Amino acid sequence: MTVTTLFNGYLTGLSTDTKPTSPSGYRFYETDLGDELISDGTYWWLRGYPSLFSTRKIGWGNWGRTVTQATGGLLNDWTAHTGTLGASNNTSGFDSTNGKYTTLQTGTTTAGGGSKVNVAALTIRKSNPRIRIRFQLVELTNHRLWMGFMTNLEPTGDTAFNAGGYAFALGISTTLSSPLNANFVIWHAPNTTVTSVDDTGTAFDGNVHTVYLVGDDANSRFSWKLDSGSYNHVTTNIPTQSGSLTFVFMNENTDSLNKSFRIYDFMVQSDK
Repeated sequence: MTVTTLFNGYLTGLSTDTKPTSPSGYRFYETDLGDELISDGTYWWLRGYPSLFSTRKIGWGNWGRTVTQATGGLLNDWTAHTGTLGASNNTSGFDSTNGKYTTLQTGTTTAGGGSKVNVAALTIRKSNPRIRIRFQLVELTNHRLWMGFMTNLEPTGDTAFNAGGYAFALGISTTLSSPLNANFVIWHAPNTTVTSVDDTGTAFDGNVHTVYLVGDDANSRFSWKLDSGSYNHVTTNIPTQSGSLTFVFMNENTDSLNKSFRIYDFMVQSDK
């Protein structure tokens, strides 16, 4: 079937049709699956739960829920993690400007506190996983952060993936060399002895931000976008097509003080 324009801003076709690059806000209705997607100008995102005929999965979180509560869809197994970096701690709160949030915090374990929200390994690059996170840093010193796609592990240190593990995540580390120690960075790794750290060029602060991370298997890449910026594409030192990934949110202190960050909401999706 050929992609058809029903009216301005609304397209239709089969799920197997190549979707055209369209302005942000355009919609695409897949006649064979019943799924509707919306364009952000580069990638197409699901608008809601897929139809009964679709293999896609989707999930939303968390609007002030504790991390032990299920959120539905792809995140039914979203749970607090406790492990070698110490117990996960979380609290909920309300910001009159930005709404409900969950705070993830390290506790005060010296050089080893950590919090991680995880599900069982459930997606791969071939399934085109995507995540959008609205978040806020609370502490800006002696702090590391990873949010995005990773093997189900607990990262620690500035060479967190040198011992192996797939990763593509946004984060910070105040112990990296300048200017990386002052800017948001992209962590990525191909499950070898490599931890790559890319500078986003955006200084981290205590404001609310939104990050978009996309696995784009057709182009053998992962992509990231911060707030209203453009997508940036990464093609080297990234998870392989079949490398096992999950959705991870984790931070670590580099002193004996509690470090925390807030998640206001996030949305994940995967084609399989």
